Amino acid sequence: MRYLLGFLLAIGMATALQAREPSPSIDALIAAEMPSSGAPGLAYGVVENGEIYSGTYGEILAGSGRDITPETPFVIGSVSKSFTAMAVMKLVDAGKVELDTEISQYLEVFADKPAGDVTVRQLLSHTSGFSTRQGNDTHKDRTGNGDELSGQV
Repeated sequence: MRYLLGFLLAIGMATALQAREPSPSIDALIAAEMPSSGAPGLAYGVVENGEIYSGTYGEILAGSGRDITPETPFVIGSVSKSFTAMAVMKLVDAGKVELDTEISQYLEVFADKPAGDVTVRQLLSHTSGFSTRQGNDTHKDRTGNGDELSGQV
């Protein structure tokens, strides 16, 4: 159920604008599952027959008194891996990307670097040889301005 709530949260970010009132069935599901999820709150969106429904529940941080709104930013985290993989595979289907081509052929910044030898397939299957620690290192391109999600609430 945690994964469902995380997915609903991510979808809510993208659909909160110009959305109608939520359907009773999704409200009932969230009301039933949220107490056991451990999540202090969530935002969600549902597209049904071309109509967008959205809603928010709970707080940004448990006990903070700061309610989640349609404007509340969320760190999407690993949920983005699925969307990225789907987008890459659409490019593969369209003949614009080859799975066994080195990443440096598509991203010039990797040319003449050890990571440039990694293939698209290796990146998508998590077999590139990069460690979790390397992937979680602090990004050096952060500006520190208020528009960035820092993981702090």
